[in-house]
Amino acid sequence: MIRLGRSALAVLIAWGLTLACAPAGSAQQVDGYARSSSGTRTLTLGSGTVIKMLLDASNLGSGEVEVAEITFAVGQSATAGHHHGAMEIFYVIEGVLGHVVNGVEYRLEPGMVGVVRPEDEIIHRVLSDEQVKAVVLWVPGGEGDRIAPADRWTRIGARLSGSPSRVASGSETQNDEEQAVIEAAQAMFDAMQALDPVAFRASMVPEGFLMAVGLETMRRTTRDDFAARIADQSRPMIERMWDPEVRIDGPVATLWAPYDFYSALEFSHCGTDAFQLAKTPDGWKVVLVSYTVQMPPACNTHADGPPSLSR
Repeated sequence: MIRLGRSALAVLIAWGLTLACAPAGSAQQVDGYARSSSGTRTLTLGSGTVIKMLLDASNLGSGEVEVAEITFAVGQSATAGHHHGAMEIFYVIEGVLGHVVNGVEYRLEPGMVGVVRPEDEIIHRVLSDEQVKAVVLWVPGGEGDRIAPADRWTRIGARLSGSPSRVASGSETQNDEEQAVIEAAQAMFDAMQALDPVAFRASMVPEGFLMAVGLETMRRTTRDDFAARIADQSRPMIERMWDPEVRIDGPVATLWAPYDFYSALEFSHCGTDAFQLAKTPDGWKVVLVSYTVQMPPACNTHADGPPSLSR
């Protein structure tokens, strides 16, 4: 493994771009790329791993390379052994990553680079007591679509709806911080659908809780108690929100949105979610979600109809 200073990150990305774009003959200038960007799309996996695509063909103008930020949740066990269709280059920013290539584990600390070629089997696991955040380059590009189909990704700043793991934005011009708040809330729903208690706990602060609010009663459930409930389920818990309203003041945010809830494909109820979130060193985390539990016509279901489990 290679250790680099943090200032070498730009050099690493430039090297990846050079490697990807250098033709046998003269280089052809490709225009139509974004000179600056906050990324293109995000994906939350059932394990709690979050991939934020920074560069792909949509903002680079060509597909020779993709660059992403990847975050592995605290306590995440080893991923299944897998191969990529591209050379994969990791640069660790924080945390300690177990980089297992063909059965041999390499310890990647901040400032270190790990490489794996397409023909080699790769496994990743978190070795530290904190999340692992890394920048990953795939050469050539296209790996994002190989990891998950396009309809499982959430476009950054775009208005999306319809999929159980998607959020309909209330504004076409959301800033990055508002989008990050929405993604933090959505991470909770993705964990519920995946029946992943580890990812669910990672979406909230340790002291977090949920509050079901009725006209005469309220029911409080701690983060860990709800995670235990998820672990006992056999049917996906599909909660969809749309048209979220976000307000932010420094490290505090609120998100208000209508939602509907399905146990697998069986409708259960609908209502309104009211999230309170806090910005932590690990990003936005849910502190509290209070919600109503109602039935139509007192509340609405998603305009796209029932969800699909085909994803």
